[in-house]
Amino acid sequence: MKETAGKRNGFARLHVVPLLKAALVLVFPGIPTVASAEIFYAPYAQNSWDYPATACTLLQRINLNRYRNFVNWGDVERTDIPRNAPVTSGYDWWHVQQAATAGKNFGAKVMYGLWGSPDWSRTNVNQRLSARPTSYADYITALLTYSATIDPNVCHAVDLGNEDPVWESNQEQDPSWYYQHLLRAGYEAVKAFNSSITVLPACVWQDAAHFYDEMYQLGLHPYIEALNIHPYNNTPTDILENNGIVSQYATCIRYLKYIAEQNGDHRSLVWNTEYAYKNTTEANKTVYLQQVLDISRKCGFVPYVAMYPGITGGYPDDYDHGALVYCYGAPWISTVAVTTAPAYNMYRDYIQQYPYWDSTQTEDYGVLPPAGSDAVVPNPGFENGAAGWTGGTVDTTEKRSGTASIRQTNTGSIESTAFFSVEKGRLYEVMFWIKITGSHFNNYQVEIPILQEGAAGWYWPNRFSGLVDTRNYPGGWKRVRYMYYPQTTAGFTGRIKLRFAGRST
Repeated sequence: MKETAGKRNGFARLHVVPLLKAALVLVFPGIPTVASAEIFYAPYAQNSWDYPATACTLLQRINLNRYRNFVNWGDVERTDIPRNAPVTSGYDWWHVQQAATAGKNFGAKVMYGLWGSPDWSRTNVNQRLSARPTSYADYITALLTYSATIDPNVCHAVDLGNEDPVWESNQEQDPSWYYQHLLRAGYEAVKAFNSSITVLPACVWQDAAHFYDEMYQLGLHPYIEALNIHPYNNTPTDILENNGIVSQYATCIRYLKYIAEQNGDHRSLVWNTEYAYKNTTEANKTVYLQQVLDISRKCGFVPYVAMYPGITGGYPDDYDHGALVYCYGAPWISTVAVTTAPAYNMYRDYIQQYPYWDSTQTEDYGVLPPAGSDAVVPNPGFENGAAGWTGGTVDTTEKRSGTASIRQTNTGSIESTAFFSVEKGRLYEVMFWIKITGSHFNNYQVEIPILQEGAAGWYWPNRFSGLVDTRNYPGGWKRVRYMYYPQTTAGFTGRIKLRFAGRST
């Protein structure tokens, strides 16, 4: 990477280059083209921590035969076990044993959702995703080997990370630092064990599909077989959460597919591996779960939908209200008494009506409408110097393309000088290229809020609380992109400003 004077002096520098003349634009084709016509024969799935026989019997009766099981590496391998040690010695396979045995006994297939890491595996004990890739690969091989001792065909998919990149530090959320190495190592380990097992990267949360765009930029396309999303929301049709983030299910899954298409990946489908509706009535929960099934079936590119949780214990006193099957007591007791939620009956009827999904039988599924035209961002490429911007210095030497970028050092900010107009109640995508260099990779971050005139507070893009050093991206430049839906509230004028603010040095 180019050594700049600012870097040698211990300062951090921020360079911003908008991607397009109009930096706010989003056009969704109506329905994406699936690479080939497919029949999704087993789209119905559920997440559970425990698998008592009484509950699994009920799931089997309605042909809900895909299980997603959570496996915490930190619990499984508390000390570093030698690579060639027997898989039955030293490991704690409790959750794997439960899921694999239930899958074998009840004719279900299991996805292992891998998360966490033991302290001994980390290069930075405070960062979960800093686990050594070689240790990660050894753990995955041991897990699959143990699972195969129960049933060699029970595992059909492995999720490498679950929600780890969603909730950890800003550096861990950027796949260029740690996650790309875990994905490569984990993928190779799974495929070396059994090439027919589908490998999913970690999920995106709601509309934060930029995580996959970043992975494509890092050359990880060969390691992406499917797109993984956890679209948690208040209801499937709510457009925004209180913080302004797009949460509408149809638009979130379409945006993730769009990101893949924009990166030349027309093959990967969207797997909804976890979602739930807990803080509502049983009647509403049933409606919301069916809405997710309807949208997933109609769009033609979602082959797998896993509600959470399928099974829960502690009923009727202390239990997870999102479940289909409630256990009267501890759910790890095989013969525990059980009862069903109204949503269980909905699943029974829905699976009978739609036992499989045909990707060619698509219907309108309610994606939010895009803006009628691009937003006009003043001087987006800095061809006219710094006109329309404040706080930055135009740099004609450090540029990704075109003639210039705009630069700021340390804790200063770059901001559009005047408000510019957007179409309220219509969808945009914000895109720009950014280069961040610092004296140390973890001591400088950039915030990218939008100021909405007349609305309270800034809009903060989802899972972008601070962009970190971009040195690991090609040429040191990272493309940033996210959805933006201007509010329709009366106070908001429909005019916005963009801001790029540095933190630390």
